[in-house]
Amino acid sequence: MDPGKINNRITLQAPTIVRDDYGGETKTWTDVATVWANVKPLSGKEMARGLDQYGGGSVIESEISHRVWIRFRRDIRTSWRLKFGYKYLDIQAVINIGSNDVELEVLCLEQNA
Repeated sequence: MDPGKINNRITLQAPTIVRDDYGGETKTWTDVATVWANVKPLSGKEMARGLDQYGGGSVIESEISHRVWIRFRRDIRTSWRLKFGYKYLDIQAVINIGSNDVELEVLCLEQNA
């Protein structure tokens, strides 16, 4: 990757479980770091799933995948997500390019709104 192409700011977020007074759990997200990245959409597809809430037609769901390059970090996990502008990208895989601890390729799926 050409370092000149790392021109997007993303925020790495880790899941955090918060317990209420009654023992219930809620998953929230904690910002871990804001880093420079190169974010590229890879592919997209739409799928019809079941009927809408009124029984009138199919519900259309979309899936958009992204490839994100960032400088190497040891702490990033597939349970994390990336915040990119108003989008949230669920991390599917983290690849140490060339196994030389210089850069990571992070494969993500965009969350449906």
